[in-house]
Amino acid sequence: MVGAIVVVESEGSRGDVKQSASIRSMFDNTRSLACVEVLGRSILERTVDHLQASGIDSIAVVGSGAGVRHLFDDRRKLASPGSLNIWHHATQRVIAQKEQGCDAILIVALGPYSECNAADLIRFHREQGGALTRAVEEQGALDLWVIDPAAIPYDRELKDYLRSSQASVYPVRCYVNRLENPRDLRTLIADGLSSRCGLRPQGFEVKPGVWMAEGAVVDRGARIVAPAFIGRGAKVGNQCLITRCSNLESDSRVDYGTVIEDSSVLSNTYVGIGLDLSHSIVDGNRLANLRHDVILEISDSVVLRRLEEGKSRAEASRRFLANFKFDEVAISSGEDLRR
Repeated sequence: MVGAIVVVESEGSRGDVKQSASIRSMFDNTRSLACVEVLGRSILERTVDHLQASGIDSIAVVGSGAGVRHLFDDRRKLASPGSLNIWHHATQRVIAQKEQGCDAILIVALGPYSECNAADLIRFHREQGGALTRAVEEQGALDLWVIDPAAIPYDRELKDYLRSSQASVYPVRCYVNRLENPRDLRTLIADGLSSRCGLRPQGFEVKPGVWMAEGAVVDRGARIVAPAFIGRGAKVGNQCLITRCSNLESDSRVDYGTVIEDSSVLSNTYVGIGLDLSHSIVDGNRLANLRHDVILEISDSVVLRRLEEGKSRAEASRRFLANFKFDEVAISSGEDLRR
Protein backbone atom coordinates (compact mmCIF):
# COMPACT_ATOMS: atom_id res chain seq x y z
CA MET A 1 0.00 0.00 0.00
CA VAL A 2 1.32 3.44 -0.95
CA GLY A 3 0.57 6.79 0.69
CA ALA A 4 1.37 10.37 -0.20
CA ILE A 5 1.67 13.58 1.81
CA VAL A 6 1.60 16.93 0.01
CA VAL A 7 3.10 19.78 2.06
CA VAL A 8 2.13 23.33 1.08
CA GLU A 9 4.03 26.17 2.78
CA SER A 10 3.25 29.85 2.29
CA GLU A 11 5.95 31.76 0.44
CA GLY A 12 6.91 33.66 3.59
CA SER A 13 7.54 30.46 5.58
CA ARG A 14 9.90 28.81 3.10
CA GLY A 15 12.94 30.48 4.63
CA ASP A 16 15.43 27.73 3.73
CA VAL A 17 14.39 27.68 0.08
CA LYS A 18 16.21 29.79 -2.49
CA GLN A 19 13.79 32.46 -3.69
CA SER A 20 13.95 36.01 -4.91
CA ALA A 21 12.48 38.66 -2.61
CA SER A 22 10.08 39.57 -5.41
CA ILE A 23 8.20 36.26 -5.38
CA ARG A 24 7.58 36.65 -1.63
CA SER A 25 6.45 40.27 -1.89
CA MET A 26 4.25 39.45 -4.90
CA PHE A 27 2.25 36.94 -2.90
CA ASP A 28 2.10 38.68 0.46
CA ASN A 29 4.05 36.01 2.38
CA THR A 30 0.70 34.43 3.33
CA ARG A 31 -0.05 32.70 0.04
CA SER A 32 1.60 29.75 -1.60
CA LEU A 33 2.40 29.80 -5.28
CA ALA A 34 1.12 26.21 -5.30
CA CYS A 35 -2.42 27.57 -4.73
CA VAL A 36 -2.31 30.21 -7.48
CA GLU A 37 -4.26 29.39 -10.62
CA VAL A 38 -2.00 28.59 -13.57
CA LEU A 39 -3.95 28.12 -16.81
CA GLY A 40 -7.10 27.37 -14.87
CA ARG A 41 -5.88 25.08 -12.08
CA SER A 42 -3.47 25.39 -9.20
CA ILE A 43 -0.31 23.32 -8.95
CA LEU A 44 -1.77 21.76 -5.79
CA GLU A 45 -4.83 20.54 -7.68
CA ARG A 46 -2.72 19.26 -10.56
CA THR A 47 -0.40 17.44 -8.14
CA VAL A 48 -3.30 15.69 -6.39
CA ASP A 49 -4.73 14.66 -9.77
CA HIS A 50 -1.35 13.19 -10.75
CA LEU A 51 -1.04 11.25 -7.49
CA GLN A 52 -4.52 9.79 -7.90
CA ALA A 53 -3.75 8.78 -11.48
CA SER A 54 -0.53 7.13 -10.25
CA GLY A 55 -2.51 4.76 -8.04
CA ILE A 56 -1.68 6.29 -4.64
CA ASP A 57 -3.92 4.64 -2.04
CA SER A 58 -4.00 7.37 0.63
CA ILE A 59 -3.39 11.10 0.10
CA ALA A 60 -2.98 13.80 2.76
CA VAL A 61 -2.56 17.53 2.19
CA VAL A 62 -0.87 19.57 4.91
CA GLY A 63 -0.68 23.29 4.33
CA SER A 64 -0.44 26.82 5.57
CA GLY A 65 -1.56 30.16 4.24
CA ALA A 66 -4.69 31.77 2.87
CA GLY A 67 -4.59 29.87 -0.40
CA VAL A 68 -4.94 26.46 1.25
CA ARG A 69 -7.71 27.71 3.53
CA HIS A 70 -9.62 29.11 0.58
CA LEU A 71 -9.31 25.97 -1.50
CA PHE A 72 -10.57 23.69 1.26
CA ASP A 73 -13.01 26.10 2.87
CA ASP A 74 -16.04 23.93 2.11
CA ARG A 75 -14.50 21.07 4.11
CA ARG A 76 -13.40 23.12 7.10
CA LYS A 77 -14.00 21.64 10.51
CA LEU A 78 -12.70 23.27 13.67
CA ALA A 79 -10.51 21.06 15.80
CA SER A 80 -8.67 21.46 19.08
CA PRO A 81 -5.63 23.77 18.83
CA GLY A 82 -2.57 22.03 17.46
CA SER A 83 1.02 22.75 16.51
CA LEU A 84 1.75 25.68 14.23
CA ASN A 85 4.47 23.62 12.56
CA ILE A 86 3.05 22.04 9.41
CA TRP A 87 5.92 19.54 9.39
CA HIS A 88 4.64 18.34 12.76
CA HIS A 89 1.27 17.77 11.08
CA ALA A 90 3.08 15.97 8.25
CA THR A 91 4.72 13.64 10.79
CA GLN A 92 1.29 12.81 12.24
CA ARG A 93 0.05 11.98 8.74
CA VAL A 94 3.05 9.67 8.21
CA ILE A 95 2.16 7.82 11.41
CA ALA A 96 -1.50 7.57 10.36
CA GLN A 97 -0.62 6.20 6.93
CA LYS A 98 1.82 3.74 8.48
CA GLU A 99 -1.01 2.48 10.70
CA GLN A 100 -3.19 2.12 7.60
CA GLY A 101 -0.61 -0.31 6.21
CA CYS A 102 1.43 1.92 3.87
CA ASP A 103 4.94 0.54 3.37
CA ALA A 104 6.03 3.44 1.16
CA ILE A 105 5.02 7.11 1.48
CA LEU A 106 5.68 9.80 -1.08
CA ILE A 107 6.44 13.24 0.44
CA VAL A 108 5.93 16.21 -1.89
CA ALA A 109 6.86 19.68 -0.59
CA LEU A 110 5.24 21.97 -3.13
CA GLY A 111 7.01 24.99 -4.48
CA PRO A 112 8.66 23.79 -7.67
CA TYR A 113 6.51 22.36 -10.46
CA SER A 114 7.71 18.91 -11.48
CA GLU A 115 6.35 16.31 -13.87
CA CYS A 116 8.20 13.48 -12.17
CA ASN A 117 6.59 10.05 -12.65
CA ALA A 118 5.41 9.18 -9.13
CA ALA A 119 4.79 5.51 -9.91
CA ASP A 120 8.30 5.08 -11.34
CA LEU A 121 9.84 6.89 -8.36
CA ILE A 122 8.09 4.52 -5.95
CA ARG A 123 9.18 1.49 -8.03
CA PHE A 124 12.79 2.74 -7.93
CA HIS A 125 12.61 3.24 -4.15
CA ARG A 126 11.43 -0.33 -3.60
CA GLU A 127 14.13 -1.72 -5.87
CA GLN A 128 16.82 0.15 -3.92
CA GLY A 129 15.54 -1.29 -0.64
CA GLY A 130 16.63 1.72 1.43
CA ALA A 131 14.76 3.83 3.96
CA LEU A 132 14.81 7.06 1.94
CA THR A 133 14.90 8.04 -1.73
CA ARG A 134 15.13 11.60 -3.06
CA ALA A 135 14.49 12.91 -6.56
CA VAL A 136 17.37 14.88 -8.07
CA GLU A 137 17.52 16.82 -11.34
CA GLU A 138 20.25 18.74 -13.16
CA GLN A 139 20.00 21.83 -10.93
CA GLY A 140 20.04 19.82 -7.72
CA ALA A 141 17.77 17.94 -5.33
CA LEU A 142 14.00 18.36 -5.34
CA ASP A 143 11.77 18.35 -2.27
CA LEU A 144 10.34 15.03 -3.41
CA TRP A 145 11.03 11.90 -1.43
CA VAL A 146 9.82 8.34 -0.85
CA ILE A 147 10.22 7.03 2.68
CA ASP A 148 9.85 3.74 4.50
CA PRO A 149 7.64 4.82 7.44
CA ALA A 150 8.96 1.98 9.60
CA ALA A 151 12.51 3.36 9.39
CA ILE A 152 11.82 7.01 10.33
CA PRO A 153 13.22 8.27 13.66
CA TYR A 154 10.06 9.92 15.03
CA ASP A 155 12.02 11.80 17.71
CA ARG A 156 13.58 13.90 14.93
CA GLU A 157 11.84 16.62 12.91
CA LEU A 158 10.64 15.16 9.63
CA LYS A 159 11.83 18.14 7.57
CA ASP A 160 15.36 17.88 8.98
CA TYR A 161 15.42 14.11 8.48
CA LEU A 162 14.35 14.36 4.86
CA ARG A 163 16.76 17.12 3.86
CA SER A 164 19.87 15.99 5.73
CA SER A 165 19.78 12.18 5.74
CA GLN A 166 21.59 10.02 3.23
CA ALA A 167 19.18 8.91 0.52
CA SER A 168 19.13 6.88 -2.65
CA VAL A 169 19.21 9.24 -5.63
CA TYR A 170 16.43 9.03 -8.19
CA PRO A 171 17.53 10.85 -11.38
CA VAL A 172 14.74 13.08 -12.74
CA ARG A 173 14.71 13.63 -16.51
CA CYS A 174 11.34 15.32 -16.83
CA TYR A 175 10.20 18.93 -17.01
CA VAL A 176 10.97 20.89 -13.83
CA ASN A 177 10.36 24.57 -13.06
CA ARG A 178 11.70 25.74 -9.69
CA LEU A 179 9.30 28.72 -9.47
CA GLU A 180 11.82 30.79 -7.55
CA ASN A 181 10.80 34.14 -9.06
CA PRO A 182 7.95 35.73 -11.06
CA ARG A 183 9.83 35.13 -14.32
CA ASP A 184 9.73 31.38 -13.63
CA LEU A 185 5.95 31.60 -13.31
CA ARG A 186 5.68 33.32 -16.68
CA THR A 187 7.99 30.69 -18.19
CA LEU A 188 5.76 27.90 -16.87
CA ILE A 189 2.67 29.53 -18.38
CA ALA A 190 4.37 30.08 -21.75
CA ASP A 191 5.65 26.49 -21.75
CA GLY A 192 2.14 25.19 -21.00
CA LEU A 193 0.53 27.26 -23.75
CA SER A 194 3.25 26.21 -26.22
CA SER A 195 3.05 22.48 -25.28
CA ARG A 196 6.64 22.40 -24.01
CA CYS A 197 5.43 20.74 -20.81
CA GLY A 198 2.44 18.73 -19.63
CA LEU A 199 0.65 21.64 -17.96
CA ARG A 200 -2.50 21.85 -20.06
CA PRO A 201 -4.89 24.80 -20.15
CA GLN A 202 -8.19 23.94 -18.46
CA GLY A 203 -10.69 24.94 -21.11
CA PHE A 204 -11.83 24.50 -24.69
CA GLU A 205 -9.53 25.21 -27.62
CA VAL A 206 -11.86 27.53 -29.51
CA LYS A 207 -9.31 27.99 -32.28
CA PRO A 208 -5.73 26.73 -32.65
CA GLY A 209 -3.75 27.90 -29.64
CA VAL A 210 -6.58 29.83 -27.97
CA TRP A 211 -8.25 28.28 -24.92
CA MET A 212 -11.31 29.56 -23.13
CA ALA A 213 -12.83 28.15 -19.97
CA GLU A 214 -16.50 27.91 -19.04
CA GLY A 215 -18.16 31.29 -18.55
CA ALA A 216 -15.40 33.35 -20.20
CA VAL A 217 -16.72 36.34 -22.18
CA VAL A 218 -14.79 38.07 -24.98
CA ASP A 219 -16.32 41.12 -26.66
CA ARG A 220 -16.71 40.85 -30.42
CA GLY A 221 -14.44 43.84 -30.87
CA ALA A 222 -11.57 42.23 -28.93
CA ARG A 223 -8.73 40.20 -30.45
CA ILE A 224 -7.17 37.10 -28.94
CA VAL A 225 -3.92 36.06 -30.65
CA ALA A 226 -2.62 32.52 -30.07
CA PRO A 227 -1.33 31.20 -27.85
CA ALA A 228 -3.52 32.59 -25.08
CA PHE A 229 -5.83 31.47 -22.27
CA ILE A 230 -9.03 33.09 -20.96
CA GLY A 231 -10.16 31.55 -17.66
CA ARG A 232 -13.52 30.81 -16.05
CA GLY A 233 -15.75 33.84 -15.80
CA ALA A 234 -13.05 36.17 -17.15
CA LYS A 235 -14.19 39.13 -19.26
CA VAL A 236 -12.33 40.86 -22.09
CA GLY A 237 -13.72 44.23 -23.14
CA ASN A 238 -14.18 45.85 -26.54
CA GLN A 239 -11.05 46.81 -28.53
CA CYS A 240 -8.77 44.79 -26.22
CA LEU A 241 -5.83 42.73 -27.50
CA ILE A 242 -4.60 39.60 -25.69
CA THR A 243 -1.42 38.21 -27.25
CA ARG A 244 1.95 36.40 -26.93
CA CYS A 245 1.33 33.63 -24.39
CA SER A 246 -0.84 35.80 -22.15
CA ASN A 247 -3.32 34.33 -19.68
CA LEU A 248 -6.32 35.73 -17.84
CA GLU A 249 -7.28 33.58 -14.88
CA SER A 250 -10.73 33.08 -13.38
CA ASP A 251 -13.03 36.07 -12.78
CA SER A 252 -10.46 38.58 -14.02
CA ARG A 253 -11.53 41.54 -16.14
CA VAL A 254 -9.68 43.53 -18.80
CA ASP A 255 -11.44 46.77 -19.65
CA TYR A 256 -11.89 48.70 -22.91
CA GLY A 257 -8.93 49.14 -25.24
CA THR A 258 -6.26 47.53 -23.06
CA VAL A 259 -3.42 45.48 -24.55
CA ILE A 260 -2.13 42.44 -22.64
CA GLU A 261 1.14 41.20 -24.15
CA ASP A 262 3.32 38.39 -22.76
CA SER A 263 1.65 38.86 -19.38
CA SER A 264 -0.45 37.11 -16.74
CA VAL A 265 -3.56 38.53 -15.10
CA LEU A 266 -4.25 36.40 -12.03
CA SER A 267 -7.64 35.52 -10.58
CA ASN A 268 -10.08 38.25 -9.48
CA THR A 269 -7.99 41.08 -10.92
CA TYR A 270 -9.31 44.16 -12.73
CA VAL A 271 -7.14 45.84 -15.38
CA GLY A 272 -8.40 49.28 -16.36
CA ILE A 273 -9.17 51.14 -19.57
CA GLY A 274 -6.63 51.87 -22.28
CA LEU A 275 -3.56 50.32 -20.62
CA ASP A 276 -0.57 48.64 -22.26
CA LEU A 277 0.49 45.75 -20.04
CA SER A 278 3.54 43.83 -21.23
CA HIS A 279 6.07 41.37 -19.71
CA SER A 280 4.25 41.48 -16.38
CA ILE A 281 2.23 39.57 -13.81
CA VAL A 282 -0.72 41.33 -12.18
CA ASP A 283 -2.36 40.11 -8.98
CA GLY A 284 -4.97 42.50 -7.61
CA ASN A 285 -3.24 45.86 -7.30
CA ARG A 286 0.27 44.38 -7.43
CA LEU A 287 2.21 44.40 -10.67
CA ALA A 288 5.49 42.56 -11.25
CA ASN A 289 7.36 43.91 -14.28
CA LEU A 290 9.76 41.24 -15.49
CA ARG A 291 11.77 43.53 -17.76
CA HIS A 292 12.74 45.79 -14.86
CA ASP A 293 12.45 43.19 -12.07
CA VAL A 294 10.32 45.39 -9.85
CA ILE A 295 7.09 44.98 -7.91
CA LEU A 296 4.68 47.93 -7.95
CA GLU A 297 1.64 48.42 -5.75
CA ILE A 298 -0.96 50.54 -7.55
CA SER A 299 -3.17 52.60 -5.26
CA ASP A 300 -5.50 53.86 -8.02
CA SER A 301 -8.36 51.36 -8.25
CA VAL A 302 -9.28 52.70 -11.68
CA VAL A 303 -6.01 51.25 -12.98
CA LEU A 304 -5.69 47.96 -11.07
CA ARG A 305 -7.64 46.42 -8.23
CA ARG A 306 -8.75 43.20 -6.59
CA LEU A 307 -12.26 42.13 -7.50
CA GLU A 308 -14.61 40.33 -5.15
CA GLU A 309 -14.25 36.57 -5.19
CA GLY A 310 -16.24 35.20 -8.12
CA LYS A 311 -18.47 32.15 -8.13
CA SER A 312 -16.48 30.26 -10.76
CA ARG A 313 -13.46 29.64 -8.53
CA ALA A 314 -15.64 28.37 -5.68
CA GLU A 315 -17.46 26.05 -8.07
CA ALA A 316 -14.17 24.72 -9.43
CA SER A 317 -12.95 24.11 -5.87
CA ARG A 318 -16.09 22.14 -5.10
CA ARG A 319 -15.56 19.98 -8.19
CA PHE A 320 -11.96 19.37 -7.13
CA LEU A 321 -13.03 18.43 -3.61
CA ALA A 322 -15.75 16.12 -4.91
CA ASN A 323 -13.16 14.13 -6.86
CA PHE A 324 -10.59 14.04 -4.08
CA LYS A 325 -10.92 11.16 -1.63
CA PHE A 326 -9.12 12.71 1.34
CA ASP A 327 -7.00 10.83 3.81
CA GLU A 328 -6.83 14.06 5.77
CA VAL A 329 -6.14 17.73 5.20
CA ALA A 330 -4.62 19.86 7.94
CA ILE A 331 -3.91 23.56 8.22
CA SER A 332 -1.02 24.82 10.32
CA SER A 333 -3.22 26.99 12.53
CA GLY A 334 -4.41 23.81 14.17
CA GLU A 335 -7.54 23.46 12.07
CA ASP A 336 -8.11 19.97 10.74
CA LEU A 337 -10.16 19.36 7.64
CA ARG A 338 -11.58 15.91 7.48
CA ARG A 339 -13.68 13.90 5.10
